[in-house]
Amino acid sequence: MRLLFVLLFVPLISFGQEDIERFKVYDTDNIYTSILLDSATGQTWQLQIGISDDSSRMKSVLSDTKQAETLKDITETVDSNFKYWEETYNSKPDSIVSVEDKAYWNHIL
Repeated sequence: MRLLFVLLFVPLISFGQEDIERFKVYDTDNIYTSILLDSATGQTWQLQIGISDDSSRMKSVLSDTKQAETLKDITETVDSNFKYWEETYNSKPDSIVSVEDKAYWNHIL
């Protein structure tokens, strides 16, 4: 049973998202243009290189819409929602949360 546990969960730990590169560059048919992909959010940009000077180099947005959220985005959303809940509902005297529970959770958070 222990061997089965090790065989099932070791690959999940070994091949986590930390091993994957976030930004990837893909070649196109045009040798001077590439596509930059943010693999965490799904945003894409067109990269154009120049031969002679820096003025012909550019980076333009192809897709600015995030297809996924990063851990930082999710954490900020949850924190702001929790703060809103505390200010709007939990601060009232007739709150559903007892004084003891408030003191306990404020100590932990």
